[in-house]
Amino acid sequence: MKVTARGRTLSGAASRLHRTLREFRIRGVKTNIGFLENVITHDTFRKGNCTVAFIEKHPELFNLSAIRDRASKTLMYLADVTVNGHPDVKSPDPDKKFRTPKVPYFDALQPMPEGSRNKLQQMGREAFTQWLRNEQPVYITDTTYRDAHQSLLATRVRTKDIMAVAEGYAKSNPQLFSMEVWGGATFDVSMLFA
Repeated sequence: MKVTARGRTLSGAASRLHRTLREFRIRGVKTNIGFLENVITHDTFRKGNCTVAFIEKHPELFNLSAIRDRASKTLMYLADVTVNGHPDVKSPDPDKKFRTPKVPYFDALQPMPEGSRNKLQQMGREAFTQWLRNEQPVYITDTTYRDAHQSLLATRVRTKDIMAVAEGYAKSNPQLFSMEVWGGATFDVSMLFA
């Protein structure tokens, strides 16, 4: 394979080429990528002062760093679990059937029922907090979307899965005081598994 890069300066073209080489993922065969990276990042090369004796005079170009190869390790792990099963599952049940979850019915044409957020908007912060201090009932904060998502479901509920039930959940539970929705785990799964 040939890689070509261009830029307004030699240094600019070398930077683009270096990025391209760093993003290559070639496994199973030897390549000269590490050597080429050493060449195009070398100060002599960047300044355009190379001669035909450049490689001969700079044996450090052959000091290659080890490749971590995380992608192959991940694939090997997935292959092992697929073939041999997960080590944490001591006695898997081949007849186990997972039920298909159903979103509870709600009328999508009906307006959203009012809740504590509407009261906060209507009363303002000071009046709302005073009202809450004077209230006798226990008000509930649901942590399903954040804490249960992280602690019970190992942050594997995708954004599209949450969105599929969000409207029905809100319309079916207007009596909740609040919901804990966003946390580090939710952002993590949004970026990795959305």
